[in-house]
Amino acid sequence: MHGYSRDEIAKHTGIGAGTVSGIIQQCRRDDADFDLLRGVAVELRNRGMGVENFAPLLRLKSLLEEKEVLLEISQNDNLFTEYKKFEEIIITIEVLCFKDNMPVDQFFERVRDQSSLADNLGISIGALPSYLMHFKRNIEKQKEEIHRLRLETENEVQRRGATMNLLREYESNKPLIESTKNKLEKVTKERDLCKKELNYVREQYQRKVWEPKKEEYKWYADPEEVDKAEKELSSEIGGDHYIFRLRDPGLKEIILDLYRHPSKYVESIRKAIDTYDLGHRQSA
Repeated sequence: MHGYSRDEIAKHTGIGAGTVSGIIQQCRRDDADFDLLRGVAVELRNRGMGVENFAPLLRLKSLLEEKEVLLEISQNDNLFTEYKKFEEIIITIEVLCFKDNMPVDQFFERVRDQSSLADNLGISIGALPSYLMHFKRNIEKQKEEIHRLRLETENEVQRRGATMNLLREYESNKPLIESTKNKLEKVTKERDLCKKELNYVREQYQRKVWEPKKEEYKWYADPEEVDKAEKELSSEIGGDHYIFRLRDPGLKEIILDLYRHPSKYVESIRKAIDTYDLGHRQSA
């Protein structure tokens, strides 16, 4: 099987040439492909090649035997018949690729893709065409439904006095509207936060600044009224011009003393009450 002659085998093994011939005859009876394999081995040797170069063909032979049902190869066929079948398959693939103007490597790539798709879908590759046909019909139904909904949308838009162009314009501007809406929400939150901070500042100002001022201005007297009162209270004493000033010790101190010690000013309080009542009755 390595391409050696009978005499070379007898010489290397140290047995008789007749014994070698007997062994060869026995191999021929046990293996129908023996002569073919022997011829291949001699041809390989004559071409300067070893039997190891023939190993890939043996693996191909095993593969063909495993796929004998698919390739319609019976167990009684010899190796030549198996290779002939395989050659027919290769030629058929080449013809199909030529008709579709497809490179052969692209054909095998598609076969692998189809096999991978079938595995991912959990179906057999034989059921893939019917599955894809069913899927295609579903797509067509979805297209019809989309067309129906589009017509209904157009009719509804027209019924409401709008146009599809306005609707498309709205759809195209929708991202901008959403972005503006998000910005508005952000600005609204910032505004509310500023309002809260402003109210807090106002409360602090009211407590620290305005309330003390309010207490201060509670005792505010109109300067003209004060000047008028000072003028009427002024008198000449001993020939000197004397001016009574309400600002010194101050009208506020006089009123506070009146408020704290009302018993000292009973008569003045009585007159003040009468004057107050008279003034309010007249204004009423």
